[in-house]
Amino acid sequence: MASILPKLVFKILRRTLFFVSPNQTTMPPAPLPSFAARRCGLIVLAAALAGPLCTRAQPRETFLEDDDDAVVNLSPFVVAAADSESGYIAKETVAGNRLRANVKDVGASIDVLTEDLLDDLGAWNVNDALEAVANVTTYQGNIDGNDPDNNAQWFGTYYYSRGFVSNTQLVDFFPRLMMPIDRFSTESLTFSRGPNAILVGIGSPGGSIGATSKRPRFDRHRTALTFGTDSYGTLRGEFDSNVPLIEDKLAIRIAGVSQERHNYKDPSLDAVDALYGSLSFRPFRSTTVTANFEKGNRRRFLDINNIIYDAYTPWAEAGRPTVNFLTGAGQNSAGKGNFSTSAGSGLSLYTSAPSLVYVEGAGGMVQDWRRMARSASWANSAVFPADSNVISRTSFNEDNNVLQLADGSRWHLDLDKNLFGPQAYHRTDYESASVFVEQKVTSDLSVELAANQHDAWYDFNDQGWGGGSIRTIYVDPNELLPDGSPNPHVGQPYLEDQVLEDTRELHETRDYRATAVYDLDLDDGKIFRSFGFGRHRLIALYENRRDDGYFAVGRTVNTTPLAGFNSQINNTQNALRRRYYLTPEAPVYESDGYLDGVNVGPGINIDTVMAQQPPRRSVDKTESYVAAAQSNFWYSKNGYHRLTTLYGFRRDRLDQQAMSFARAANGGFVGDYRDWDSAVQSGTWNPASKTTADSETYSLVFRPNQRIGLSYNYSDIFTAGATNFNDVFGNLTRPTYGETEDYGIKVDLWNGQIFGALTYFETTQVDAQFSAPFELRDYANRIWETIPNGASQVLPAQFRTYRDDATKGFEVSLIGDLGKSFRARLTAGQSRTEISKYADEVAGYIEQNRAEWRQFEGLALSSPIGSVGTVGQAIDAYEQAVADARAIIGKKGANSREYNLNFNANYSFTEGFVKGASVGGNIRWVSKSIIGYERRDDGNLNVDRPYYGPDTFTLSLNAGYGRRILGGKVDWDLRLYVFNVLDSDDIQPRRAVDSGVNHAPLILERYTQAPRSFQLRTSFTF
Repeated sequence: MASILPKLVFKILRRTLFFVSPNQTTMPPAPLPSFAARRCGLIVLAAALAGPLCTRAQPRETFLEDDDDAVVNLSPFVVAAADSESGYIAKETVAGNRLRANVKDVGASIDVLTEDLLDDLGAWNVNDALEAVANVTTYQGNIDGNDPDNNAQWFGTYYYSRGFVSNTQLVDFFPRLMMPIDRFSTESLTFSRGPNAILVGIGSPGGSIGATSKRPRFDRHRTALTFGTDSYGTLRGEFDSNVPLIEDKLAIRIAGVSQERHNYKDPSLDAVDALYGSLSFRPFRSTTVTANFEKGNRRRFLDINNIIYDAYTPWAEAGRPTVNFLTGAGQNSAGKGNFSTSAGSGLSLYTSAPSLVYVEGAGGMVQDWRRMARSASWANSAVFPADSNVISRTSFNEDNNVLQLADGSRWHLDLDKNLFGPQAYHRTDYESASVFVEQKVTSDLSVELAANQHDAWYDFNDQGWGGGSIRTIYVDPNELLPDGSPNPHVGQPYLEDQVLEDTRELHETRDYRATAVYDLDLDDGKIFRSFGFGRHRLIALYENRRDDGYFAVGRTVNTTPLAGFNSQINNTQNALRRRYYLTPEAPVYESDGYLDGVNVGPGINIDTVMAQQPPRRSVDKTESYVAAAQSNFWYSKNGYHRLTTLYGFRRDRLDQQAMSFARAANGGFVGDYRDWDSAVQSGTWNPASKTTADSETYSLVFRPNQRIGLSYNYSDIFTAGATNFNDVFGNLTRPTYGETEDYGIKVDLWNGQIFGALTYFETTQVDAQFSAPFELRDYANRIWETIPNGASQVLPAQFRTYRDDATKGFEVSLIGDLGKSFRARLTAGQSRTEISKYADEVAGYIEQNRAEWRQFEGLALSSPIGSVGTVGQAIDAYEQAVADARAIIGKKGANSREYNLNFNANYSFTEGFVKGASVGGNIRWVSKSIIGYERRDDGNLNVDRPYYGPDTFTLSLNAGYGRRILGGKVDWDLRLYVFNVLDSDDIQPRRAVDSGVNHAPLILERYTQAPRSFQLRTSFTF
């Protein structure tokens, strides 16, 4: 066993301590570590190995109430999982008011996922555990929120909570950016549903996810090794070693993970290598200093949300037509673009504007494909005009997924294939360091000083990341290349990336806080009988946080525009499109790599520069002040207080400032996007914006007897506006505000072995921000680009629009921990979200500009789209698009699943020949979701007649076996998980529109589900 640990530690050290710096473009060979780095690595390695080599300290399973040292260890600021959890029941939490409190005395709706529950779920990180919480689910994209393809997955850990999109993660109440919380370095997970001003102040109204870093323990010597694999070839190794170095004075804890994770989509990757260390020092009985450090990286491929879109079948159904622009064969006449693009022809115009296309593996020449042909996307004349533009986003399905080459060879398109594969990658590097000083000043006064430094940097290639036209398989019907030479790929399907960009973002966060808690016992002074002046916990907190943000995007373009092309390099005419032809032998995109500086044609100079999006530089500074009081009244002879109240007030002062960047003469931006200092060198600081927001939390828990508690909780919250984004009028975005009211009942039965809770809630948010959908800006821009003097009015691609939401529902949980043999957990929830306001400002924008636009309604658009060819038609289409977007006001959101249920159970055998074995399982059910609406005969949405996707039911099972080995010195545990036992892997609809025929639904977007799979993990603890 001791020989395995050094190998695992060394691998994690090598892959985390020497990762690529944010300013490097590609991954270099691993550098030789410096002397200082080698020394640090040896120290860490020695500490990790010290566990099995040192003399064992006698373990103490719990802290004794009458032990002086134990009282010191019971920090008011931290809850250790080992001391507060029993099976699936957590007795204490810090999720109520940031301080250690009994779960029964917390008025807010929280759900603690204990270590045992997470083990039974087979969860490695927070994403694996989301589905086990009432009214919480993974985020899979949002039709209403302009993210049907789930592009948000690139930027953080997004999830739905109470119908709201949230990505708030906190570790030790410090923000966790970009990286999902991983169990290798944290203990338990707490889901706080709804806003909580005392906890976060700035965050999502849906709630937050919190965890506590693993901290050293002075009382036990412990090392654990865990290894796991699954059906898809995943490999994961963890180690966790706690070593008391000086009894009750000094302890160290080292943990690490190395993971190469895969899923059912091929190819797939989610690789993590990270190292964590924590040192605790108690120089005096009343003083504890803890320092944590974590460093790691994550590499992954884009997990495309929907099945690839189909522009192959319409061409095949039209007879597989080809065209020859020299002879006119297959065309109306000779010449590029002289072919029919009417419904049923199977052909469409590639583009009418100059377009540079590079064919992967074709020898490096770039050609202009303007007015060439490509296969047609789906079209349907019966569909209402407002939906005609989205018909192209129709996924392949099991009835049409056969592709054929010109030579007649056929193959089935694997709908589970991740067709862009490793070309769409994402790398995150992060480093986090924290220091905590806890001082018990007097027996009643405790102080915590804490600081955190968190740096997170990511780099992703958006190949395959864009919208429907990119995630589509087309066919090349051209018999000739644009230069007139024979086309070797005629009749061959292909993928194409229309704009290849390399996106980088860096956040440097510095966070300092001071917390003081004073316990005031006035219970001896009685007001009436046993009702005294109470016991009170007075809390004060000051926090100062600064977040420095950098953002830069490099687009691959021709930096020397050719004759006949737009002279500005930011124009899409100069962007390099990269095409990959599919074959049975190579069904996944394979790239020739970066082409910077490569000669790909006369007069063409390819480079990746800041051609389109401006770089960003921003600073957000927040000062927070919190004052709170938790009070216990009405002491009972049974040893508890019948009444617990909490009031907290928070004031956040937020200073935000961002840079503006002017384009250079060639349309791009000055600087190298690979280097932050270079990228932002030409920026000028805008005036700072200042926001002061007050929020509060108050709750009451009344326990008429020791087993029943009635609760009420109110809290609000706010989220600052986005520093780098504006609304449709160019104004800085407004903050988002949210609030909740929770009414609950909690029961504690059978000597604390059964715990139940029921909560009814009403949660709202005002001015939630969404990136404006294509339809809310595209028509306006086509109009401005056409009318005289309109070019300066073109809307930015990233402007924000606002929405208000209100959610009502309930959450129920029943948790049983029936001795050492059986534990079970049932949770259920209802969350009905209604949209009360959406895109009011965009409707106002149309009103403001309609009269000017109508003066030119007869002009032909400079960039027509589909049947929209004039300014007047664009105005009509724009008004219809806005009307469609606003039609959902007063109704449920399209992605909302109203009801959900989870059941988890595990039974351990403690006697007989099966002693040491365990069996368990979990069930997850969620109700159907809205995937679209009918239209009335007048063309407007009929939101009273929605189309629904199916509900989902998932059953998973697990079986384990554990025993002591090597003479009782090592605890060995083996666990087998079977996920989706019923193998429910049918293709599911995600989006539908009115077909125009008896208002039947026309399914557009579809997604696949993970089939039955297995996971095996084993652990050794000594």
